[in-house]
Amino acid sequence: MPGLTLEPDQATHLTTTPFWLQEKPVKFRKIGVREDCKSDCAICLPQFIPGALYLQKEKLGEKRITNSHAQADLSVLVHNAGADLQTLKLLVKTHGDVIMTRWKKMTKAKREKAILQAQPMLYRHKWPEIRIQLALDEGSDITAHGEHRFVAQSTMSRATTLVPYLNLESLTKDPMRFLSLLHLRSAIDPEHWVTSDAAQFKLSWWNGHHMRYYNESCVKLNGLSYGQLVPWDRNQCHSALTYGYPLARAIIEAQGVLHRFLCELTKILTASSGGGNASLLKLATTGFRASSQLEAWSAYTNQPFSPPLRFDPRRNLEKTLAQLHNARDHLQLLQTDPAYFQLCLEHRRSELFAKITPGRKFELLANDLLITPIQDVRYLRMAVDQCDLILQLHQDLRGNKQLRRFEALPHDYECAVMHLWNICATAYNDERGHLREFVAHTAGFARNYDFFEVNGNAACRVKGVTDGDPYALRSQFTRDPLHWAVWELGLESSDINAKDHALLMSFIEDHLASADQKECARIDHTVSRYLAILSFWHEMQTSIERMRPRPREKSVVGPDNSDRLASRYFAKAPSNATLVKDAKTVGPLVQKFCALLWPKGKRDQSWLDRATTVRKNQAEVWTVIRLVMRKQLKAGGFDASDIEDEIAELSADLSAVHLGEVAAERDLVIEDIALKRAEATLAQTPTAEPQTHWGASDDDPVVPLDKREKVKTRGEQTLDLPEDRQLPSVTKDASITRHITVKAESKRIFTTMLAPDHQDACKGKVTWDQVASAMTDSGFAAIMNGGSAVRFDPIAHSSLQGSIVFHKPHPETIVDAVSLKVMGKRLKKWFKFEVDTFVERKKEME
Repeated sequence: MPGLTLEPDQATHLTTTPFWLQEKPVKFRKIGVREDCKSDCAICLPQFIPGALYLQKEKLGEKRITNSHAQADLSVLVHNAGADLQTLKLLVKTHGDVIMTRWKKMTKAKREKAILQAQPMLYRHKWPEIRIQLALDEGSDITAHGEHRFVAQSTMSRATTLVPYLNLESLTKDPMRFLSLLHLRSAIDPEHWVTSDAAQFKLSWWNGHHMRYYNESCVKLNGLSYGQLVPWDRNQCHSALTYGYPLARAIIEAQGVLHRFLCELTKILTASSGGGNASLLKLATTGFRASSQLEAWSAYTNQPFSPPLRFDPRRNLEKTLAQLHNARDHLQLLQTDPAYFQLCLEHRRSELFAKITPGRKFELLANDLLITPIQDVRYLRMAVDQCDLILQLHQDLRGNKQLRRFEALPHDYECAVMHLWNICATAYNDERGHLREFVAHTAGFARNYDFFEVNGNAACRVKGVTDGDPYALRSQFTRDPLHWAVWELGLESSDINAKDHALLMSFIEDHLASADQKECARIDHTVSRYLAILSFWHEMQTSIERMRPRPREKSVVGPDNSDRLASRYFAKAPSNATLVKDAKTVGPLVQKFCALLWPKGKRDQSWLDRATTVRKNQAEVWTVIRLVMRKQLKAGGFDASDIEDEIAELSADLSAVHLGEVAAERDLVIEDIALKRAEATLAQTPTAEPQTHWGASDDDPVVPLDKREKVKTRGEQTLDLPEDRQLPSVTKDASITRHITVKAESKRIFTTMLAPDHQDACKGKVTWDQVASAMTDSGFAAIMNGGSAVRFDPIAHSSLQGSIVFHKPHPETIVDAVSLKVMGKRLKKWFKFEVDTFVERKKEME
């Protein structure tokens, strides 16, 4: 064990006597170092010694107990937690429907009364873990602990710090929270909650609030051995197959606190009740969600009230593919759709701080173009490639029965999973850094920064936050909690004071849910997209970290996979040595493109001339970006073939399909202009004499005029990859579902999305809720991913494969016309939807 030395009698385990009965009483002496695990091991050491006690290790002797006492302590905790869980399972099975009905019908005041009857000392406020860290409660304080490290002293009860999501404000506000806890905890065994439960009290554990007893042994937390004391073993501990006794004890105690609370509250609700739980199970299958919310809440930002995050190779590949499709479509539309490109630039420009000069604004826009959308596609291509490899290995190992629950991972598989973790961590840290720089220049947060110059370069710092001041963060939170949360997201994950990303995302969502329109508008369109991609990367990281067993090391040497993109690209990046200069080159072209807007209204010669000029200006921007990126990639050490693949991602405007569509659009407009001129000429022609003779015979056939059909201006494959680019995937090609019956309102929404650009779509505004409702009405499940991203999974149609991600508009709920058309293009591309795919459902069928 790192930082620990076991006495000789503790290190010998060759007899059949239980481990915890082999030791003799020994006197605690000092903490040493095991040679096979460094004393600063970030995995083992925190399980035995909370961070706040690192400098006070000598005091651990006062808390030390023998192995036999430790096992007896664990046995009592496991027995009590298990007994309450068995009672809870029986109550839910017998009275589940009554519990659900009574709880949902209760007023907020009655729910509060029942909760306090079950647990009189339950903490009242939301976010107790944040209130602990910032010492917001009366009697709490913050003390210095080494350089830039602070320890929070709290007056909260032990139960509150162990299970912080059990608080009066959260449970009474939304009845679904208690019902989700009730179902999930009674349906999923405690061994599957271990990593999730440990994450919930991470902050209070670091502050030393749960260090009741100390012992150098580990504990098994799975199967029939749940709660059994075992010797420390490096591989077992690193794989999360065992936990250090101090942390394991806290996990079991937290589960016991939760089981007891749920059991007591359920007993109150089931007094004099009938039986059955079919309705509760039906509610569980549809997904618990916040009241009045169309999308199922994010399992990532609502972890205590959702099933435990798990590492599913196939699902990970599908989710990553959906993100790649979204990012790649966005990048290609920036190159091929002038209206969409200008809309995105206008969103970004309007969000920048007003005091930034116009020239500087366009340099920042150019800098974004050179980094964010291109980098998103690059990282997601790497992740998809690695997820594909992991799925292949997983299927092979499962077929050979080499993957078993709670047993060490095979080496090649472990290396592959760890490589994915490294990709996700690198992408997350890059996005985090961009968010932190970006937020300082936005209109919603610039007031919190001081701006200055360093060596001629612009710089900034948060007002009132200085290193070494333990109360600075509390002042920042009190002054502006929204900025505090966004700023905390920008901290490096290795920072000892950094908060969990999911916790901060949940805090932001909760804060905005009760904020006014002005406050909501501070999280603008671009910040919301940053939060979405950050959440995706961190969720992928977390699913790996919560594995049991999990990869033992964060840096492992595996087989040579240099033929795969993920291996070739890792640790490479385009050189940013000339980024400032490159942004100044691209900036004026972006400014020129924004100066002349995409035409609207009647498609006449003036419209055509303006559209041609705008497309020319757009092409100039991407021509220079390709030149700049080629130079940066070459300087970054990319192979020649990889450079060409990267440039292909930036060449959608040069594809034959796109050029054909532009030509078709031009021909259609010219045809319309000629037709209108002919009609105008005909209207000016003098009226002829009435015709009195109609031919030689009434039997002469009447030959009707050919009906002119307009050529579609958008092909079905607008956003397709270049022909030589293939994407690794296990999903089948999407095939059209011939007819999908929907409500009349949903039919209107899909018609607006999918109608060709030259046709007038249905009139009226379209809100996000209407879009989400139409998608769910047509057989998709809407799932929040964090930030603005909402993933739609086609659960009702077996012929549709994969998922699609749309971004929820923020702060406005209206979906603009350009974004609606983009949604339609993407639905057509990935699911082959057309206007006539959707048929209005008869009222008697609803």
